[in-house]
Amino acid sequence: MPLGDSEVDIVLCNQVLEHVLDPSQAMREMARILKPGGYFIGSVPHVGLVHLEPHDYRRYTALGIKQLLQQQGYCDIHIEGNGGVFRAAALMIVMDLLLSQRKPGVSQQFNANMALLLSPVITVLNLSSLLADKLLGDRQRTPANLCWIARKK
Repeated sequence: MPLGDSEVDIVLCNQVLEHVLDPSQAMREMARILKPGGYFIGSVPHVGLVHLEPHDYRRYTALGIKQLLQQQGYCDIHIEGNGGVFRAAALMIVMDLLLSQRKPGVSQQFNANMALLLSPVITVLNLSSLLADKLLGDRQRTPANLCWIARKK
């Protein structure tokens, strides 16, 4: 990154690390530009379909993210999942519906029309999965995504 050492107060990295070939190097670079005492806020998918091919390399667990953060000397690490197992399943279905209808050489207008036609199905899936997760609780075992905040020593 074209920034000096310890130059920023906050680093934000949302839904990117799974697309980086060398996440340890990316984490080192983000730690380099962050001031001591600064905060690193981020998120990654825990589950999800392959997307943005050919640059979708991995999925993470809370333990894997914690290890990456600790290796770079972060402290006060807080990691939380969002969405439970039903939300994660709905996310997979919605992504499949939206991504599978996108075909090379097909107009963006066609893709937009298909997304519009699918929107009632997507709405029902999202609402029912949110309700199911709310009723059943535990969001940490199979979250759709993992979010974190950590402080640089």
